[in-house]
Amino acid sequence: MKLKIESDTIKSLLINFGLAAGLLILLSFTFFYKVLPNLTNKGKVVTVPDLKGMNFDEAKKFLETRELSFEVTDSAYDSEMEALTVLEQFPRPLSKVKIQRKINLKLNARNAPLIAILDLTGSTLDFVQRQLRTLDIKIASIQHRPDIATGSVLELLFKGTRVQAGQRIPKGSQVSLVVGSFTDKPFPLPNLIGMEYDDAEVLLFGSNLKIGEIHTVIDDQVEEGIIQKQSPMPGDSVKSFDTVDLWVFNFQRKE
Repeated sequence: MKLKIESDTIKSLLINFGLAAGLLILLSFTFFYKVLPNLTNKGKVVTVPDLKGMNFDEAKKFLETRELSFEVTDSAYDSEMEALTVLEQFPRPLSKVKIQRKINLKLNARNAPLIAILDLTGSTLDFVQRQLRTLDIKIASIQHRPDIATGSVLELLFKGTRVQAGQRIPKGSQVSLVVGSFTDKPFPLPNLIGMEYDDAEVLLFGSNLKIGEIHTVIDDQVEEGIIQKQSPMPGDSVKSFDTVDLWVFNFQRKE
């Protein structure tokens, strides 16, 4: 028995197949050329603005008005800029991107990191300046003190207090340097009264001053070696290599 397929049936199948194929082509065309471009914002590009130097809130509003999103991906610290200021961005300014593109932001940190200060005393002024510059520590002032170590840094001061080796201070801080210098100009004599003799001797030596006469003051109620009086008096003008006489409680000369 032979199976007979009527021509009308074949024609009907071909028509239905053609309609299905046409519909598929129409749907594909609509998806790839109409729907997909809208989903990917094809053809809708904007210019990336320059955000460097803007604070975070300002940059956020600026991006929103241009249909761009953002993400904070990193932070650093720049003592010259305010906290939460945009330091860097990607993509770079003036780049062409699609709308809703995410802009990666690098912000300036709120708090300065702490920097360990090495022992710089005795180093030349030029060396210390270069070292502090690499650490982003600023020099607020340079003071000169009479000392045989001319041109060498004697002390580094932070908020009026001497910085010890290894001490950590905030990056971007301002410090003062005390530098040794030889001078024949008068300067005020330090107050030695109440100091121990050994400490006073070091201070006078560092100021290019000499110890003159030492007078022993007997008093059992006072610790040995404490300075009772000095001449010239504290604050009097002296010059390098001047002598200073001392009155010292219960002083005994060392052999």
